[in-house]
Amino acid sequence: ARGRQIVQSIVDMAHRLDMCVIAEGVEHDDQVKLLQELGCNLLQGYRFAVPIPEGEALGILLRL
Repeated sequence: ARGRQIVQSIVDMAHRLDMCVIAEGVEHDDQVKLLQELGCNLLQGYRFAVPIPEGEALGILLRL
């Protein structure tokens, strides 16, 4: 409960400063649900994709 309150405070403060909130290190569906409930704008982590080398990422982006 305390951790949730801390994250909610950080998200609220960032939004009051007109900042986008990106949660990093998301690995599980329950984290996705909680972070979305708390108002995080974007999520990233192993839940969505594993890290890849820079050259591989660049190749993917260039094909878009």
